[in-house]
Formats: sequence, structure tokens, C-alpha cells
Amino acid sequence: MLLAAGSALANAAETVVFDFGRTDDESFKTAGAICIGTNGERYQASLSASGTLGTINGTYSFAQAVCTNGSYGNSATLNSGEEANWKEHLKGDLPEGWGSTFADGLTCQHIDTDAFTLTFSKLDAGYYDLSVLGGYYGNDNIVPSVTLVLGGVVCTETAWSADDLGGSGVASASGVSSLDLSMANGSGNEGYLFDVTKVLVEKGNTLTITIKGNTTDVDQRTPLNGLKLSFVAAIPEPSTFGLLAGLGALALVGTRRRRR
Repeated sequence: MLLAAGSALANAAETVVFDFGRTDDESFKTAGAICIGTNGERYQASLSASGTLGTINGTYSFAQAVCTNGSYGNSATLNSGEEANWKEHLKGDLPEGWGSTFADGLTCQHIDTDAFTLTFSKLDAGYYDLSVLGGYYGNDNIVPSVTLVLGGVVCTETAWSADDLGGSGVASASGVSSLDLSMANGSGNEGYLFDVTKVLVEKGNTLTITIKGNTTDVDQRTPLNGLKLSFVAAIPEPSTFGLLAGLGALALVGTRRRRR
């Protein structure tokens, strides 16, 4: 019994990968990833998806903000030229662990609203890490700053780091549930990367990840290319704590009796 409990509390280290963008082109799809995007259509009013996580217990639902710019439409995946330009522009400089298949993505054209929302439900209680990548090299500017917000979780131990890819903007924090990254992307757009560790999901809680592009310019876009969610370590149920404490107390009593 003790061995089983100890095994359940061990480091789980499972990761689910989301690949956003074109779903009709195999060369831009990441093997083993949950692919969310459009079948080549560049402009739509909105986009949503849902399903199970697979290697991690739980379900997900994804929503992209409804278009606020009637000229172009929202949920625009990058066309093949923009994808190739960003891939060529960064060459081998995509962040470590992000392959060239993440060179495409979704873009959200809006004015100062939540661009993308991912909701994770029925997760195992425990600690999670996550990483979010967004960017492209197109004709329209990326938003001047991006805010990542976590909801429904405990962030007292959470550590954040964020980078403006190809720019000079960096940000870091600890013990908070959101972080804003200012970006210095001009016409040569690149993107952003958020890395967040030790996010505590308690039993029955729902983890919500919101990506907000901060802008007042309808021609600026918020990009989203990939997201990784890792289940790092379980936390024991209160009953497990009680069992371990009770067994420890019995062992202590037995030791004292033997000594007597």
C-alpha cells in the first residue's frame, strides 16, 4: 500500500502539445500534437474546438475571439507565403523545443480583447508547467504587447519568464497569475514566448489560459502558434496524507513498545 501511494506521488512528466494554424498542410503539422486551425481558409468570423487531452487526464475547449474588423475577418491562418517568410526569417533560431512546424499559426485581429482562450477541465490535482509560442512575419504588425492570464489555479509558487523573439523585450515574475510582455516588433514581425512553471491545480479546479493582445489598432494581430502543457507532479489527496500520518504514528508506538 505504501509503495503504491509513493508511486502515485512520483513525478509524472507528461506533456500535451497543441499546434495551431493550417490543418490541411502536413508539412506544417506537428506529429503527435492536437492540431487546431482551419483547412486553408484565411478569414473566418470565429474558431472553436474541444476534445480530450490524451496523455494527460482531462479535456480542453478552445475559443478565438469574434472578429472586430469587418475588412479582414478573424481566425485568419497565415498564408503559405507568410509562413515561409517567418520560417526563413528565424531560420534555426526558433526557441529550443519548438520545431519548424510551428512556423505557422493563427492570428486574431481585434481591438483590445481576449484573443484566445483555452480551458482545461477534469485535470488531475497537481503541478503543471506550460509554454506558449506565437509569431509570424507578415505585412501587418504584431500587437505591441501580449498578456497571458491564468485562471482557476493557485500561483503562489508560479515562476514566469517571457521573451520578445528577435526583439529586446523580456519579462519575468513569480507568485502572480498574469504577465504582460511588451514587444518591439515593427514591420519585421517575429513573436513571443512565455514559459510558466509550478502552476498548482487543486482537485476539481479548471485551468483557464487566456492570451490577450493589447492594441487599439485594427490592423494589428495577436498570433498563436503552439502551446505545451506538462503534468509535472501530483499532490496527495487528504486521505493519503491521513493514511501516511496514521501509519507513521503506529510505527512510532511500536518502536516505543519494543524499547520498553
